[in-house]
Amino acid sequence: MPNKCSQPGHPMVWSNMHALALVLATMTVTTPMEGPVLVLDAPGIAFSAVPPELAEPVYGEMGEESGYLESEPNDLGLTYRIRYRLLDEGPGFRRGDWLLEHVRSSIITEEDQLLQLSDEVKWTEGSRETEYRGQGSVGLVPWINFNVIQRATGEISFSGRAAAVFRNGYVTRFTVIAPPNHSEYARQSLMQLIDLIYMVD
Repeated sequence: MPNKCSQPGHPMVWSNMHALALVLATMTVTTPMEGPVLVLDAPGIAFSAVPPELAEPVYGEMGEESGYLESEPNDLGLTYRIRYRLLDEGPGFRRGDWLLEHVRSSIITEEDQLLQLSDEVKWTEGSRETEYRGQGSVGLVPWINFNVIQRATGEISFSGRAAAVFRNGYVTRFTVIAPPNHSEYARQSLMQLIDLIYMVD
């Protein structure tokens, strides 16, 4: 069924979110008084806070087998994409390899552009800034940086980072994209988001 995305946070969370200024040094978030501000019901991922770009996703479609949210670029050109789907890989698959493969296939480039991935997949522990770091944690999360560059000049057109959570029989991929002059903010923003998500029943 579509629209399976819950927003159970207190209304003050959303009104305050709009009033916050975007800070380059750290991600700007609002933490609710109680409960999550956003829940992806199918994979069971809750957000204890979200960046302003995701306060009101411009479009998305939520279903039991798959779904996505995508924000419009903000004033800095930063865009968030969140996609989940049922995981149909065999038991021996490698999560880092899955992320590499899907970043290669999902970042669309023009003929005069080239996708450049970082040398290796790295890992971080999720849910570190929540009270659910133990039983409700999203676990170890693989992530990778990427750049899209111009073939002729080598100049970077845009940069980003992607990460994936593998829980409850689903894979949920988080991607952030930004112009090169705001790439560091975008990448830090995504990592803080990973710290602020957790699992719910």
